[in-house]
Amino acid sequence: MPTFIKEHGMPGFAPTQGHIPSGVPFVGAGRKMIMEGKIDRAMIVGKGSLFLGRMTNLFDGVSIVMEKNPGKVEEIGAVSKEEIKGMVAETMKEFAAFLLNGK
Repeated sequence: MPTFIKEHGMPGFAPTQGHIPSGVPFVGAGRKMIMEGKIDRAMIVGKGSLFLGRMTNLFDGVSIVMEKNPGKVEEIGAVSKEEIKGMVAETMKEFAAFLLNGK
């Protein structure tokens, strides 16, 4: 058993804590792994309980994906403000001509 845990286990995993809390202890370890570049993202799966859901008519499951913030990324091929102003002005001219000429 210790060999299996060492090879396949997750830091922070708590199998006896229930369906949502069992993934929460991995959040800190997952963040550390992401910051160290060992993993790109981690999904914390919080499955719902059919028993609790039926008893309360409320959902009790939620999942999150953690990933590194890539920072500010400059958009390539974006339209500038001046180009947008020009397009709007041209469209307004065409619309005004349409209204004046009735065509």
